[in-house]
Amino acid sequence: MAVLVQFALIAMVIDYWQLESQPLARLIWLAFAGFIVHHSLPQRFRLPFFAMLSLFAVITAVGHFGPNIGVAWLTGKITTAGFLYHLVPGMTLIGIGLSLIGICHLPVRFTARVGLVAVVGAGLVFLRAHSQWFPDVTEMWVVLGSMFMFRLMIYLYDLKHRTAPFSPAHAV
Repeated sequence: MAVLVQFALIAMVIDYWQLESQPLARLIWLAFAGFIVHHSLPQRFRLPFFAMLSLFAVITAVGHFGPNIGVAWLTGKITTAGFLYHLVPGMTLIGIGLSLIGICHLPVRFTARVGLVAVVGAGLVFLRAHSQWFPDVTEMWVVLGSMFMFRLMIYLYDLKHRTAPFSPAHAV
């Protein structure tokens, strides 16, 4: 209970003093609600719930997809195309991330997987350098780099040495 109160206080401080940005405040409140649900779930549902919550958080944070967008779409103030437009950056990030994780699981030699990840990483660096080609997903690149730059190396190491259990929920 004490952790719940502390988490709520942190969320209120971030929201009240508008620390960082509005998307951060939304993510903190989402994490707070997720914390409550996660804590009340049976053990076998916790990891899948956390994976789904993480995917939802990526979509909302990167695409600036807040409750106002959903309400505007439901009330007809924005079109379906406008609604889907806010999903593009987050879905792009998830697609690239799942592709990178998929490369790590290809049934080829480990060195070939590492080489392929390096080639794809170099391609992503090139695309990031020319992000003006894709103005709708410009903000996605920072999140992609922070999520996968070092974690992918650790993930490959764990796959090679079998030091952690693997499942789709663990991978996400």
